[in-house]
Amino acid sequence: MKQFSFAILFVFLLHCNVMAGKNFSFNSPPTLLPNFPIKIDSGYTHVTPPLLADFDNDGTLEIVITIGVTAHFPRAIYIFNKDGNQLHGWPIQLPPPGAKFTAAGDIQGDGKIELVVVSESLYVFNSNGTRYEGFPVPITLGTERAGLLSLYDLDNDNRLEIILLRGSQLLVFNADGQMRNGWPQVLRNSPITIPKFTIGNIGGNDNAEIVVAATSECPVPGTCDSMAALYAFGDNGVLLPGWPAYLDSNYFFWGFCEPVIIPSSPEGPLIAITNNRVTQIGPAFEILARMSIFSPSGQVIRQWRLDKNDDAGASSISVADIDGNGELELITATDTREVIISSLSGTILQRNMYGYVNGPDNVVVGKLTSSDTLTIIARNNQSSNDTSQIFFYQFDGSSVPWSPIKVRGIPNYVPALGDINNDGSIDMVTITTTITDLNYLYAWTLPGISSTQENFPWPMYGHDRYRTSQFGFVPSDSIVSVPSFEQTTLQFSLSQNYPNPFNPQTTLSFVIRHSSLVSLKVYNTLGKEVAMVIQNELKEAGEHKVTFDASNVPSGIYYYRLTAGTFTETKKFVVVR
Repeated sequence: MKQFSFAILFVFLLHCNVMAGKNFSFNSPPTLLPNFPIKIDSGYTHVTPPLLADFDNDGTLEIVITIGVTAHFPRAIYIFNKDGNQLHGWPIQLPPPGAKFTAAGDIQGDGKIELVVVSESLYVFNSNGTRYEGFPVPITLGTERAGLLSLYDLDNDNRLEIILLRGSQLLVFNADGQMRNGWPQVLRNSPITIPKFTIGNIGGNDNAEIVVAATSECPVPGTCDSMAALYAFGDNGVLLPGWPAYLDSNYFFWGFCEPVIIPSSPEGPLIAITNNRVTQIGPAFEILARMSIFSPSGQVIRQWRLDKNDDAGASSISVADIDGNGELELITATDTREVIISSLSGTILQRNMYGYVNGPDNVVVGKLTSSDTLTIIARNNQSSNDTSQIFFYQFDGSSVPWSPIKVRGIPNYVPALGDINNDGSIDMVTITTTITDLNYLYAWTLPGISSTQENFPWPMYGHDRYRTSQFGFVPSDSIVSVPSFEQTTLQFSLSQNYPNPFNPQTTLSFVIRHSSLVSLKVYNTLGKEVAMVIQNELKEAGEHKVTFDASNVPSGIYYYRLTAGTFTETKKFVVVR
């Protein structure tokens, strides 16, 4: 009787899972790509976070890393291809202090991706390692701190501006290396930590804004007011109305703490950032971590405490709909090695995951299993017998069955995610350093896990290779729907729309294997149909594209569903006003 009851319960639970559309199975563990890991014997002091981009325009991604010996000797920039070979013309050595930060983008809008590097000068390199015309540009850092690097087309002229920080000055260069009109701008709070900025549209016009955090020095904790401020500049260097926004007494921005722009929330554009309060208790200090949400006009919308301990500083933020419920979550970590998930409304949803995040780093989020929820990736910064670990968690805080993955040495940053060899499956890249200063470049693949924007909403540090820290942004020159070289027959498929987020138009693409009656509909998060893009039309086999205009629907998250014969597929997009 007990066995019969258990069987009934099992069938019932299985039925519930099927009815809920959930999949709780898991794929096999990641496997190393051929020729990886690669040993790089050059000593170590600093390695930039891995960056993935298609430099040679062959439809596959290259891996960018930098490695140095000491702050007083050259550092080398390496670019490896999918086979583990170095790209022609690389590595390149820079004079001390070498490469600090990197970003990649099509600077001049000519279809070729360049590598941008910040050192004592600002460098731009072509894919073959030659220097771009007009660079390097001296920026004379001296003892001043260099903020992290970002690229963005601020004024929609199809050329990228280069944004970086020098001490208390925010600099914006045009694609030709000339300082942009209206810049530099001086931050009132001269940073004692290395700030990071995020770039996106929060002002409601067609151009983008730059949001940057700065913390000034407070000699005695507990005695300083307005020691930290958040700035929002227009592309012309003018502060937006209501900015800067000052934190309350004794709160400051921690290390590489960066703001994140969330353009697609139900409340409109939001700026999220972690901050910390420090007080002195006798000879000791107490640190309290907090999340703050600001409006486009610089007003605090809500704030909540993150840490449950009294000595935990919070790091940078990643953004994703982890549990697949149509609502975004904020993911951050503390220096007590705790990963925390919060809702946009301020509810702590999960905090039991273990992982270390510091410096210019983020928790990486992506679909690494066949489960319906996304995976959270964190790393261990401690080594036992010269080995360490990378952790993989489900939304509920439980480990993925094949987690952790062991690596030789310590991972300097969490992995970057992308389809390196263009086979349709996601790949994962990280670099480690051993106690004897050997560096290892790892690259794994996860067969069967499709590399799409929906599956990987936060694939690398700063979200994208422009390092914008803006949720949902996809560089306009990114590879979009490049077919696999092995693909010989048409298959039914629905592509991720482009651009996404968008206002007001986007392109919806799909492929059908044979002539079929096709319908393409748009639904809101409640399942209500809001638009009929294609209504039961006969389409021939092949690829089709259609423009969807969202002028008549409000901002928010929507789903678009393709039906072609018996084939059905649904994807998600975001409308931004």
